[in-house]
Amino acid sequence: MAARRLQQAGGELVQGVLDMRTVNGTRGLLKDFTEIEKKIEQIQIKRRGLIAIDPNDTIGIKELRVQEAQLQRQKEKLGEPIIQLQTSLSAQIKLYTDALAEYDRKANLGEITQENYLRITEELRGSLLQAEKAQKFLNSQIRNSVSSLANLHRRFSLLNAELADQGTLLEQRNRRELAAIAQLESRGFLTPGQANTARQVKEQELLRDRIQENQRAVIELRESLAIAGSNDILKAWQIDIDTTGIEQFANLAARAEERGNVLEKEVFTQYQRIKEIELETSGLEVELLNRQAEAQQSIVTLNKQIADYYKSIERQAEEIELEATRAIAQIEFQTEANKLKTALLGVGDNIISQFVESMIDAAKKTADISTTALDAQQKLLANRFRLQDSISATGELQRQLPGEFSGNQRTAQKQRQKQHRPAIRTGPFRIVESVGGRIQNVETFEDLEKHHPSSGREPGRTYRVINGELEEIRKLANNVVLIKKDFVLTQKGNQAVQIPAFATGFVKRLNDKTNAVRIYEDREMTRLLGQSLHMVNVPVQTGDFVRYGQTIGTQGGAGGYPVHAHIELEKERFERYIQDLRDGIFEEYENQSSSNAPPVPEATIRSQVRRTSSIPAGAQQYAQYLNNPNVRAALDTIPRAEGANYNTIFGGGTISSLAKHPNRRIRANGLTSSAAGRYQFLDFTWFGRNGRPGLKQQLGLTDFSPQSQDLAAIALLDRRGILDEIVSAFRQKEPHISMRSMSV
Repeated sequence: MAARRLQQAGGELVQGVLDMRTVNGTRGLLKDFTEIEKKIEQIQIKRRGLIAIDPNDTIGIKELRVQEAQLQRQKEKLGEPIIQLQTSLSAQIKLYTDALAEYDRKANLGEITQENYLRITEELRGSLLQAEKAQKFLNSQIRNSVSSLANLHRRFSLLNAELADQGTLLEQRNRRELAAIAQLESRGFLTPGQANTARQVKEQELLRDRIQENQRAVIELRESLAIAGSNDILKAWQIDIDTTGIEQFANLAARAEERGNVLEKEVFTQYQRIKEIELETSGLEVELLNRQAEAQQSIVTLNKQIADYYKSIERQAEEIELEATRAIAQIEFQTEANKLKTALLGVGDNIISQFVESMIDAAKKTADISTTALDAQQKLLANRFRLQDSISATGELQRQLPGEFSGNQRTAQKQRQKQHRPAIRTGPFRIVESVGGRIQNVETFEDLEKHHPSSGREPGRTYRVINGELEEIRKLANNVVLIKKDFVLTQKGNQAVQIPAFATGFVKRLNDKTNAVRIYEDREMTRLLGQSLHMVNVPVQTGDFVRYGQTIGTQGGAGGYPVHAHIELEKERFERYIQDLRDGIFEEYENQSSSNAPPVPEATIRSQVRRTSSIPAGAQQYAQYLNNPNVRAALDTIPRAEGANYNTIFGGGTISSLAKHPNRRIRANGLTSSAAGRYQFLDFTWFGRNGRPGLKQQLGLTDFSPQSQDLAAIALLDRRGILDEIVSAFRQKEPHISMRSMSV
């Protein structure tokens, strides 16, 4: 019908009307066209890479040119009907447009009735619309089938712009929040200390958000590069992205641009951008750690200032009390002397007056003696204050020392510590490792090189940057990461030494060629603590319970390796293990127990509070205080401030089981904390850190029950020197209870 209308309008007759059905018939053709273009791009990438790497390989370059020419001919053959279809659609659209103009002219001259004009033009406009829709669809399919370079460039531009916009938004949000904090401080709603803490929290939030945005951008950039065939380009240019840096990618992009390799230049430029973002992210992570350390130091300093303030008040009170006692003694003496002198007025010098004068002299001597005693007491008080200051300064110095003391000092310190079980003494080990054919001593964990240090990144192995160092790792559930290390232990030059257990727990033998021994925290073997490989003469079997430092095998080379120790542990546990190997003293603070205790219903929590049976030996000294009314009153005060019960976790949530501390970091109200229980114990307070035992190990607690929480809280009161004050609080005076939270 539309063709007849065109003929009636005086236009050229088109053989068949072209519409969406005609274009849809070319989908298979376009798909084949796209596949050939992709093959051509891959061959071009290989050819350009070969020219860049080995330009003298003329035979290989010629073969690739021949393959490319063959594909180009196939592409041209497939493109002919597509070009014809494009031409036909354009011609048909022009004819429809001309026909409509012709019918408008006829209508204006009265050569056609109004009724016929409306009917015919409506048919023509409908056909024109179909043809234009088909043309638009065909063009879009062609655009999608051409080289991916334009799409790739557009995608990268959008990603980089989005990253910049997101960074601007984060900065603007941070400025608004800091302004709000300043306004609250100026109005008196926040103290300077509170405002400073709030600012520190917001600065840390900004750093975390920027780190997350950078990580997201890197993931999206890598995905886009993979879609664009970047792996083919990297393979053709023989590039390892893990070992290639920012400057190297910049040089590669410049070389590609010189050769006119536009796609390679875009890929290398974006990998350079990824490396820059990763470097920026590492800097942000370091800055975040520094900010967190500064915030922790601010809390420590604030607590010290509070403690010093109350200590100064206490000292002033004692000094004032001493001065008041001195003044009262002087006043009493003077009063009695005045009474006697008044009674003697008008009395001559006789035996009575002489007797009274001698009494006054005696009273004066007594007052002088009392004053001398008060002076001595004041000197003793001053000496006590100086001793307290000295002890406090020593404690502050020890707190500021990095980690544990080294060498003989650390050994002496460990010998003085209270041990809940006898230490296992193996004698000190010498630790060495081989790096590039060179033997070097190992003093600390930080001295150990990456596993297989001379091999770079090996295929099939997992790596992660930890504290700025590339480490080979084994990733377990719940984001637990074991670091792999190789080293050699010797004692008096002998390498056939017995390897001490790196943890307390239950053994699992793998019985493979490496004689692997794994140690798990629980008998059900659900949480792996670490493993040792390549030992010989292994005396332990699956299911055995071993203590920290107990022999688990002899250093060897099982599996065809040189004699060495292969250990896999979490970083903090590894640091402590290396130091204990050098000292030869393994103190066990880890008390093993089943972690499969049944859940504790919330309704039965309070009924368990005063249960005193089965108290661990390490906590027996505090059992007597569980039912002391003064201690119970103090313990009840703490959860009122924290708003917590025995099963409460940070943020107001609850846990269903009290078998163990949940040990989970929870983010709520802009803060992150692991606080749990009635007294909001933090994870490192309960479990310890940096090789230092927590309350669980110190007291030998086997669960997180109400009784264990109460005992731990009492131990903290004793540690802070106020337990005795609380016990006698209502007989003497109110105890000087620190404002410091139990969870700190």
